[in-house]
Amino acid sequence: MPFSHIPHMSDKGYVEARRQKFMQMIAPFFDDAAMEMIEQSYFISKNAHRIQVRDDGTRYFEHPKTVAWLVCVHFGIHHRNTIIKALLHDMIEDSFIMKPRFIRRMFNKKIMHGVIILSKNTFDKEAYVDKNAAYYNRFITDGNWSDCAIKLCDRIHNIRTMDGMDPSRVERKLAETERYFEPIKKKLCEEAPKRYRKAAYAICAELESCIAARREALAAA
Repeated sequence: MPFSHIPHMSDKGYVEARRQKFMQMIAPFFDDAAMEMIEQSYFISKNAHRIQVRDDGTRYFEHPKTVAWLVCVHFGIHHRNTIIKALLHDMIEDSFIMKPRFIRRMFNKKIMHGVIILSKNTFDKEAYVDKNAAYYNRFITDGNWSDCAIKLCDRIHNIRTMDGMDPSRVERKLAETERYFEPIKKKLCEEAPKRYRKAAYAICAELESCIAARREALAAA
C-alpha cells in the first residue's frame, strides 16, 4: 500500500510552505498574541537548526516545521503550546543553542516541560538497561496528551522520509515503533480533550498506515 496523500506535502515528505504561507494557514485558529509566540518559536527553531541537514539532504528545520504543520493543519489540533513544542521539539537534542531555562523564559513552563519530555538527551541514559523503554515511558509517566501527539507526528514524518535509508536501520525504527508506541497512542486517545479526540484517532491511524506502507516498500526493494 502507498503512503496516504497529504495535501501540501512534497514527494520527499516535507510541507511545501514557506514562513508566510505557514503562518497564513494557521492564523485563523489563533489570536495575535498566540501567533506572535508561534512565529517566535518558528524563527528560533529555524536559526538553531540552520547548519544541520537530514539524512536525505534536506535542511533539518523542514522536519520540525512539517511536524508542527501535521499537528495543526493536517490533523486539526489548534493548540498554541502544542504547535510551539512541535517547532522546538528537537532543540535540546540537536542544537547547542537552546537550554530548558531559556525556553521557560521565552515561552512558559509547560512548553519547557514538554520539550524536555520530547528530548532524548535530558535523562541519564547510562542508568537504564533499555534506554528506549526509559525514554518512551516518560511520555506515559510525565508527559501529557500534547506531548504524545507531537511524538506520534514526529514518528509519522520520520517514517515517511526514510527513502534511501539503510534497510536494516529502517527495520529497527519500525520495530521500535511497534514495540514502544502503543501506550503513547493509548494515552493520546484517552486524554486528548474532546474537541481533539477525532484528531487523536486520525494520528494513530496514520501512524499504522505509515508503518504498513514502509514495510511494503521494504519488501519490494
